Amino acid sequence: MARQKVVNGVYYDLTAEEEAELDAQREAADLDLNHVRGQRDGQLRGSDWTQIGDAALGDHTAEEWAGYRQELRDIPQTYSRVSEVVWPNDPPTQAAIDAAAE
Repeated sequence: MARQKVVNGVYYDLTAEEEAELDAQREAADLDLNHVRGQRDGQLRGSDWTQIGDAALGDHTAEEWAGYRQELRDIPQTYSRVSEVVWPNDPPTQAAIDAAAE
């Protein structure tokens, strides 16, 4: 099915050049990991508290949180495309997933 654009309420099929431009834009966006880095940095900031020596971690260990944070830091080296990124689960979320699978 051809992609279309709307001009003054009328639908037109995109030209081959317009299709190529959209494909190039999509490809460039998929290679731009800046948004991924921003999201990753936010998740790291949100879990900074887990690395404080006297943090109350509940049922999870500092090592579990450290591993999660390392996975976050490794994302830009692990993935080259936004569409391939698989976000790690924080320890409480992973524990809930594991418990539900049992």
